[in-house]
Amino acid sequence: MKNKIVVLIAIVLIFGAGVLPSISANTKLKNSFSPLTKGDIYVDDDFNESTPGWNVTHFNKIQDGIDAAVNFDNVYVYNGTYNENIRIGTLIQEKKITLIGEDRDSTIILGVPGEDAVVTVLSSDVEMNGFTVDGNSNELDGIRVTELKQDIVLTNNKIVDCARGILLLLTTKRVEISDSIILNSEVVGIELQESDQNDIINNDVLENKVGIQLTAASVQNSIEGNIVSNNNLEGITIGALSTDNTLVGNNITDNQIGIKLSASSQNIIESNNIQDNDMEGLLLTTLSNNNIIEKNNFIENKKNAVYKASKRNTWDENYWDDWIGLKIPIFQIFPKVIRGGIIFRLNFDRNPMLEPYVI
Repeated sequence: MKNKIVVLIAIVLIFGAGVLPSISANTKLKNSFSPLTKGDIYVDDDFNESTPGWNVTHFNKIQDGIDAAVNFDNVYVYNGTYNENIRIGTLIQEKKITLIGEDRDSTIILGVPGEDAVVTVLSSDVEMNGFTVDGNSNELDGIRVTELKQDIVLTNNKIVDCARGILLLLTTKRVEISDSIILNSEVVGIELQESDQNDIINNDVLENKVGIQLTAASVQNSIEGNIVSNNNLEGITIGALSTDNTLVGNNITDNQIGIKLSASSQNIIESNNIQDNDMEGLLLTTLSNNNIIEKNNFIENKKNAVYKASKRNTWDENYWDDWIGLKIPIFQIFPKVIRGGIIFRLNFDRNPMLEPYVI
């Protein structure tokens, strides 16, 4: 028995010494949201020099923590309201870092008027996770990713009261926007400007002027699994020569127009629930050609689908609550007719579904 006790004490001494900094029981670090290592940087708006137990790098301001970081550092931010606009990197120096908030709802970056955005990303290879970004009553963009940046992850954030919630500027690519809430943007919730190969996944995009907008030849983007609801104009709009984009598995409800395509071709709209939109569920306008629309639900929109000055679009295996075959079974041999903007110009879904999909 004595030998076992000696071995146990030795193990504790070997593995317990020098691993974490000395932390007082009355500090926040006792219940840290991440492992503490001396190479990481910590930000706490409540920190003061008399706080016992701190022997890691620490700051009161998020920007100070970012400025002190080097590439591939983690910057951890504790709960609090940080009244500042932050910049990740500069025009001449990138900061390839991970910025982590303790709790999305209570780690708040409240923008100060006078800048373009609350958060400006001037570096590639950046991750930002776990923040509320508040645009201070729609005066500022929330998160702005600048030109030529790529391989960025924006996940588990809440973006509220901004001009544009998240804006990807020209030539950005491979940005993931996921598991976030984008709410009450004055202009648009998520906007891509000539930005390619991005993933917009599992977000709630609610009560913005426009929910998600792709413009200026944004190509090969994926919009998947989002709730896009109660936006004042379009839920999702794809325009200005934006092509080869995919919309899959989204719930697009209670907007003025569910999805609008304008001068946008070769997109895939598949397995979406398009429901209860005040005007059109899907509107194709102005040379929106060669798009594929299949396996979607069109339910209780004022007009389920309309196309104008568009051609060679493929409609297949959608559920239409206004298909005559649902009301009069004998007419199930007939396709669903989709009307265009000119009388007698018709498209057809030749395989309409009898039951809505579960999406």
